[in-house]
Amino acid sequence: MKLKERIEFKLDTKTKRLLEEMARDQGRSLGELIRELLRKQLGTLTPSRVQKQRAARYLVDLKIKQLPPPEKLDEEISLAFGEDGA
Repeated sequence: MKLKERIEFKLDTKTKRLLEEMARDQGRSLGELIRELLRKQLGTLTPSRVQKQRAARYLVDLKIKQLPPPEKLDEEISLAFGEDGA
């Protein structure tokens, strides 16, 4: 992936040292490490997951005895929210 955007932010010295140590231990650059940490965090917070959790909770609250298989539900929820299934 070609990187095009740049973000600058400030960290306290302790956090920077911890990140540098972590990157060094993994044999990666500080930038690579931070990008990976951000990707992981964003993956847990994407609106699609939140929306899917709400939809699943709604379905459970309906107390339906038989639901379609999870794959079918995922597809239907993604279509309902206009998502690509990510």
